[in-house]
Amino acid sequence: MRYVLMCSMVLAIAACNSSSKPKHSKPTSSGQVAKITKISLPDTPNARQEVWFQAFSLIGTPYRYGGSDKSGGFDCSGMVQYVYQQALHAQLPRTARDIAASAHEISRSQLKSGDLVFFNTGGGKYSHVGIYLGSNEFLHAPSSNGTIRVAKLDNPYFASRFTEARTFMR
Repeated sequence: MRYVLMCSMVLAIAACNSSSKPKHSKPTSSGQVAKITKISLPDTPNARQEVWFQAFSLIGTPYRYGGSDKSGGFDCSGMVQYVYQQALHAQLPRTARDIAASAHEISRSQLKSGDLVFFNTGGGKYSHVGIYLGSNEFLHAPSSNGTIRVAKLDNPYFASRFTEARTFMR
């Protein structure tokens, strides 16, 4: 319970930080521009373990474009959003691009379990996202073969499309 309260406080403070510059803005339904702020979560072994556990529990869940729940299936960004909500009660943006904008860029060599990996699979720099598990593996929700599964970063398909590593845990 204490950990949940600490995470909630960190998120509240991060949401109130007006000094950080967002990577980009997006129009809201009213036509105004909403700024995407950086999210920082405590980097603890327990936090990373909980993200890993929640992510791993989704293996075999069906892929569904626009999906964001376990019963109906997930797309890649819906899976990431769901995992972080379940594991750390973090409210992430919905799209891979907005998730990238709210996370902190790190080098590939700095990747730890629970960090995010982004790929250009045909729709731009942030067209696909996965959760790094460690040992050069990540979990993702691919549209091909239709289920959430583990893949290797050095798989030729992903290695040639890797664009960035990012984290919320600092």
